[in-house]
Amino acid sequence: MAADEYTKALDKAVSDLEERVRNRYLLSAEIAGLRETVRVLSNLVKMTPERLKQVAQLLAMVDYATPNLTDAIRSLLISHHLLGTNEWMIVEHTDCGMLTFTDADLVQRLEKRTGTAVHSPSHFHAFQDLESNVRRQIQKIRAHPWVPQEIRLRGFIYDVRTGKLNEVRA
Repeated sequence: MAADEYTKALDKAVSDLEERVRNRYLLSAEIAGLRETVRVLSNLVKMTPERLKQVAQLLAMVDYATPNLTDAIRSLLISHHLLGTNEWMIVEHTDCGMLTFTDADLVQRLEKRTGTAVHSPSHFHAFQDLESNVRRQIQKIRAHPWVPQEIRLRGFIYDVRTGKLNEVRA
């Protein structure tokens, strides 16, 4: 696929995702697929800083808070080994709901509300510090045996109030 085709595909995926956000179709079955498409394509397309901020903000809006990296690593490996991407970015955002609770508190609340204890999920991947979590995600990705060491991997925090994208030094 040529660079301009990737750009067109990204524009279409972003447009579709924005439409679902505007119309509040956030529980649509396709939202996860569109979100992942935008993430993968954004790694393939050279973007202006303004476009990068727009895409990061959109992804932050629909982020369904899954810091478990299984699906992300799968997509990153496909992106590199099949599509040739050589730079990856982790973008988290301020005011993230995952900062507002602990796993133990949520399990306790759910058990109290439902009257039932369950085995899974027992870990919701809540965290208390964005920068530390970005660094932890970078370490997890770097530790995967199929991730080449030459991949440029950077972490960022998107400030939802100011629109500023701040790099986190690993």
